[in-house]
Amino acid sequence: MTLRSKPAPRRSRAGLTLFEALLSLALLSLITAVAIAGLRGPSPSVRLHRAAAELQTQISEARLRAIDQNILQVLTLSEAACDAIAPSVTLYPDGTVQGGPFCLFELEQSLILHLDPVTGKLNRDEDHP
Repeated sequence: MTLRSKPAPRRSRAGLTLFEALLSLALLSLITAVAIAGLRGPSPSVRLHRAAAELQTQISEARLRAIDQNILQVLTLSEAACDAIAPSVTLYPDGTVQGGPFCLFELEQSLILHLDPVTGKLNRDEDHP
């Protein structure tokens, strides 16, 4: 006579374990945080630095045109005025530049930039001597 044991009945897994619930909650929180950050857009500080980078690009392109074409270039920047007079940049065929200062505003933040006359690079106010 042989004894056969019956296999234990399997329990159904209708619910979640605590680990699975916590993992799901953590993923949902992460996705929500990323979505909210994306909807808000960049901060004023980021927008200011993007505007400064765009201004630097415009000045660099005009400087290269002045050097390549061997002619004087004048760039007027109405959106970067520190006072009532729109600043202009004069770019000479030898690569030197003259102009500024430039003021960029975004909400309550501002950024004052000065132009290096030899390199044409924009420097923040605290970097300027």
